[in-house]
Amino acid sequence: MFESVSLPVHQIGFVVSATVVATIAWRLVDLPEAVGSRLRGRFLVGVPWGTVLTVALVGTVYLTAQGGLDHWGDPLVIPYRAWSYQYPLGILASGLSHASSGHLLGNLIATLTFAPIAEFAWGHFPPGRGRSAFGRWRDRPTVRIAAVPVVALIGAVLTAAFAWGPVIGFSGVVFAFAGVAVLRHPLATLVAIVLGTGVRLAYTALVEPIAFATPAVTSSTPWWAGVAVQGHLFGFGLGVLAGLVLAWRRDWTLSAAWIWAGTLGFALEQSLWAVFWAGDGGYYLFRAAGAVGILALATVVTAAATGRGAIFDDPIGRALDGTPLDRLDWGIPTRGTAITVLVGVLAVTGAVAVTVNLQTVDDPGPDRAVEIADYRVGYDEDRETRQVSVFDGVVPNESLSWNFEASGVIVTSQERSIWTVAVPTGRLERSNNANVVIGGPDWRRTIDVRRRGWAVPDNGTVYAVDLHPDGGERHRVYESTATTANLSVAAREVTIEPTGGRFALVVDGPNGSSRGRVPWPGERTTVGGLTIHHTDGALYASHAETRVRIASRIGATLDTDDHVVTLGVDQSVHAIR
Repeated sequence: MFESVSLPVHQIGFVVSATVVATIAWRLVDLPEAVGSRLRGRFLVGVPWGTVLTVALVGTVYLTAQGGLDHWGDPLVIPYRAWSYQYPLGILASGLSHASSGHLLGNLIATLTFAPIAEFAWGHFPPGRGRSAFGRWRDRPTVRIAAVPVVALIGAVLTAAFAWGPVIGFSGVVFAFAGVAVLRHPLATLVAIVLGTGVRLAYTALVEPIAFATPAVTSSTPWWAGVAVQGHLFGFGLGVLAGLVLAWRRDWTLSAAWIWAGTLGFALEQSLWAVFWAGDGGYYLFRAAGAVGILALATVVTAAATGRGAIFDDPIGRALDGTPLDRLDWGIPTRGTAITVLVGVLAVTGAVAVTVNLQTVDDPGPDRAVEIADYRVGYDEDRETRQVSVFDGVVPNESLSWNFEASGVIVTSQERSIWTVAVPTGRLERSNNANVVIGGPDWRRTIDVRRRGWAVPDNGTVYAVDLHPDGGERHRVYESTATTANLSVAAREVTIEPTGGRFALVVDGPNGSSRGRVPWPGERTTVGGLTIHHTDGALYASHAETRVRIASRIGATLDTDDHVVTLGVDQSVHAIR
């Protein structure tokens, strides 16, 4: 019923309605002039220029290096992940790059949510300014503004270098900004969390005012398995440590209760409790351990900021017996102990990250593949590969290397230490079509992936996978085993098998075995005494008065002019230069 609407009436209605409601709310709130004065007292002209520059930097990387300007929804991602210390470009660029436009916008909104609060704590003007406020170069507003994107750059490299696995995204730095913000202005951070959620809702309401979904059972990865909890925690810890340094240098007055509430609220909203592990063909979510973990995190951060027992120093506690509870020995960690715990956690997770990132590729990928520059792209199922430590052979430790199995479109590059499943088999089975984008800072190639074949009733599917690089020929890189229809027609069994550029029919009957080709759509052929019809995307076998559907087509339509190159034993790799 909504397809007939030609104008974006839902978007227009949302914008007009939201503007009216927001205007009324603004008039009701009547924010005092003191708010503007405080902003101008901390920011040059009241604007968080450092945050603006940081957002512009991250957006520019997506639009230029990742090709988002011409391919907004399909950026170049693979070369910009932090694959290994053997691949410096990935380590340096991954913290500023993003996996999709939605990923980018989510992190930019989060940056605009938390970075201004951290920048407010830092300030564009030196503390205690007086007659020689700008006497030193580092006290000048331009230098202090520039320090924000510079620190963000350093944080992006650190969070990538000490993350577990091939991460991508600016979220580690976002969490570092939040670590400073929750320490200095915890209440403002809680308010900002709500405002950030509202901005995200407004954006989705604008681009997709009406959403439709149907109940379905899919094999998609659970949302929490895509959260880089360790990287987020590492960034948050760095931000807390930076905030502690500022607090000590400037003698901030910190509220223990608000810091505890702010840290816990932030950890809840950002799903820092979603601790998971992949194994046994699935994902384990340690929800209980994660819940206890964020409680411990809030306690440690509060103790590190405010010292022994201050977390319980509140008016309600004093009213219990008239004695301030912070004078009692509750066994709360001292500030030094809490800081030691915080630094220790970061050191341990960082050490694990070093061993993970000191890896190289010891497997070239599928035997039948398309090769473009230093990339090899192919398809395989249950392929066992090896990620090998750079110390393999030097340090006799089996734990430095491991084996795992993967299925799907596999992209490898030994020069870049890349071994990744770009399109998992499950996703390709659902869509039968996908794109894989490879390249580098100055080039980009898109490879069209198609899964073609036949679904045989009660006996699975027979299929082949073709890769078609833009500007090149299509190449067949994978063929499944043959499948026999679980029925017989006139005492004959029909088997479909992938062979060459098309699919073959094998009919086993009283007079032996006969072979033929699957007919083109709308055509028929005779094999082993059976007439095979290709009608409306299905194959029918007929004999006398009997006509049975033996298979249904999957994937794209096979056109008569669709030339397919089959890679044989003596032609395992087709190189494109």
